[in-house]
Amino acid sequence: MSVTESSSSYHHLEKMSIHELLTGINREDKTVPDAIEKIIPKIEALVQRIEERMKTGGRLFYIGAGTSGRLGIVDASEIPPTYGLPEGKSSWIDCRRRYRHSPFGGTRRR
Repeated sequence: MSVTESSSSYHHLEKMSIHELLTGINREDKTVPDAIEKIIPKIEALVQRIEERMKTGGRLFYIGAGTSGRLGIVDASEIPPTYGLPEGKSSWIDCRRRYRHSPFGGTRRR
């Protein structure tokens, strides 16, 4: 087992029928609301701390490699128009390609 992966009931997705795949996805999706509900106080505390830091000059960084890096690019680019965050306050770093980006400040190789 890899350090970044946990055990799974879905090791052989390619052998499952469409019905098995869809019911498996649905079953797993049902676990999310209960898991989130249990940690809402922790999420609330985290968001409050982030808000305080952003108001005092903090910046938002998305850091990832591979798929998580690419998703960070998409999300970081949506922060300014969606939430009105000023230019340069959100950036992404793709660890695999060693790129760094500010949605309005261009991309540069590190």
